[in-house]
Parts: sequence; structure tokens; C-alpha cells
Amino acid sequence: MNLRSSLTVEVDLSPARLVNELNRQGIPTRAVVKKEGCTRFTVDKTYSRKTFAFFDEMCYTYKVVSSGGALERCKRSLWRLGAVVGLLAFFGLYVYLGGFIWRVEVSGQEYLSAKTIAERAAALGAGRGVRANRIDPAALETALRAGDGILECSVEIRGVTLKISVMEDTRYHAPEEEGRADIVSEYDAEVTRVVCERGTPRVKAGDRIAAGAVLIEGASYSTMGDDYGNPILLEEYRARGTVYGKTVLAKSIVIPETSVRLTRTGAVKRKTVLSLWGMRIGKVDAPFELYETERRVKRLEPIPLAVETVRFYEVCAQSVEADPDARIAELTAELESQAELKGGTAGNVTHTVRHENGMYTVSVYVEAEIILGKL
Repeated sequence: MNLRSSLTVEVDLSPARLVNELNRQGIPTRAVVKKEGCTRFTVDKTYSRKTFAFFDEMCYTYKVVSSGGALERCKRSLWRLGAVVGLLAFFGLYVYLGGFIWRVEVSGQEYLSAKTIAERAAALGAGRGVRANRIDPAALETALRAGDGILECSVEIRGVTLKISVMEDTRYHAPEEEGRADIVSEYDAEVTRVVCERGTPRVKAGDRIAAGAVLIEGASYSTMGDDYGNPILLEEYRARGTVYGKTVLAKSIVIPETSVRLTRTGAVKRKTVLSLWGMRIGKVDAPFELYETERRVKRLEPIPLAVETVRFYEVCAQSVEADPDARIAELTAELESQAELKGGTAGNVTHTVRHENGMYTVSVYVEAEIILGKL
């Protein structure tokens, strides 16, 4: 068995000529065979530089087919064995750590914070770093429902993630923050209604106010007053109430006469790369000159490995004429939605369009009765 490292080489010479010329150079050869118009032979690596230098000097065409020898085979076998052992250790660690909870996701909450609910679950023995088989979803649901502010909840374990979905008890009020807080107006408006649950009203129906004006003061005063007739402050706290009023919601945008719109052609390419500890392995080259992308990242927790999939959509540029009417409709819908979010309804709608220097200025005005301030 040959323990020395060797190279298998093909050269454009006949076998007899090859052996004679290399023997004259003091280069021993082995396994010399003729193969498809060339000669293949084996030479020890210690003679490889001398062999190649001779071939280059004589302008012979040659190529290295393979490297061999018992030592080379042993090195390759050890490398493969190390790779297999490393891979098995990686998956063993992945499977072991995969039996623990490493992420807590909370959904459905509005008043309670996700952090508060996650801390409650952790206090009940269902937090990060806990083995998943030690968590009883049904028992955790019952324990969470027993806490303040949660009417119903469901618990599910998916892989290394603990998913908690809650329905809050609308009768629950989170503890109020300490200190004084006044209710102030967010808009210039005419007050239409004042609902004061706690505090001292500073406006009444029919008053015209500016944004920032105090609507309900978070304080109580004595009606007796001091020796000079000034009210005496008795207590300060967070005001509670709602004040409604009529206002005009407005929004303007400036658009060019012509613009460029990117339209997808239908061609799609997908590429996938790995990242370890936030460092990307490899790179993602764009397959198109103009394109849009969608990225999706899947993290293989608890291993710091992530798989990033990028979809490239080819697009082409098209020149589009401005459509002020379409923008008016968009702004109107946006302002009407804003009025609804503020607990009111939209009324009369007006708009203006000004065209100068190749630009359109589109303005929309919506009259609405909304909540001016609330605590």
C-alpha cells in the first residue's frame, strides 16, 4: 500500500516517450497507461513541482486528474468523519434545545400589555427557558383567567414558542397613573357636548376653542374661595371624561403632472441565504435590472441560525399622468376614517385643486363631530 501522497496526471505524450523523458530527469513514475490520445500516470507529490516545471519548459499540455495515497485518503476520511460528527452534534443540540420554550407571543390584548401577561405566565412556571413538556396549557389557561383583566384565554405550544391569546374583561380598569392629568383638545373646534366623570369642566357647549385648550381640569376646588374670592385647590388627580366638538379635518398633498409607476412583468426569481449570529453567509445578487422584493426570515431558535428567502419580482417603468380626482377620493376616505376613529361621523366634504409649475396641490376638507379629548 502506498502511504505517500501522489498525483494522477494526464499529458499529451506517448507512454514510452513519457517514461524515457521523465527517467532522464530523475522522476520516477507509476501506473502509466495510454488513455484516449494521452497518457495517464502517477507521480509522488515530492516530484510534482519538478515534473510540472519540465512540462512547462517543453510546452507539453497536461492536467492533474486527482490526488491520492493512503495519507490523502486518511485525511479525507477524517475530514468527512469530523463533518458527520459535527453535524450530528449540531442536530443533537438543536433537538435538545428544541424541547424548551424560547419565545412567548401574546395577542388579543388592548389594555394589558403583552409584557404584563408574559410575566404572569412566567410566574406560573411557563416562561422562557422552561421545558415545553412541563407546561400544561389547560392549567395555564385557568390560572391566567383567574388574574385581573382577562376574561378568556387560550394557550398553545408550537415548537419553541408559547402562544397566548387573550380576551380582556372590559370591566377591568388598569391602575391609574399617579399625578395630575388634564384633558386637552387635539383640534381647533366648537364644543358640542361635555361628559365629565371626574374633574372640573373648563368648557361648555357652544365654546370655540383652540388645539391645546384645557377641556376638563384634573383638580377639585372649594366653592367658598379665599378672602379674595379665588377658588381654593382641594385635590389634584387624573381627569376622566369625554368632550365632543365640531371641527374641520384637512389634508393636502402635492403631486407632479406625470410620474413613474412600476408594474410587475410576471417574472419571479427566488433566492435563499443563511445567516449565523446576524452575519449573512453568501450574498443575494439581483436577477433583474428593475425589481421589487419580498423578504421572509425564519429563525431556527434556539440556534442562532436564520433562513432568509428573497423573492425578486421584475418590474418595468411606465409614465403615468396625474389623476387629481383619484387623490381627492383617497384623501376623503382617509379623513372619514380618521373621523370614525375619533368616535364621530363625517359631514360635508369640500376640496380644492391648484395647478402651477407642473404640480397639482390637492386639498380636502371634511366637517365632522368628533371626540376632542378623552381620558
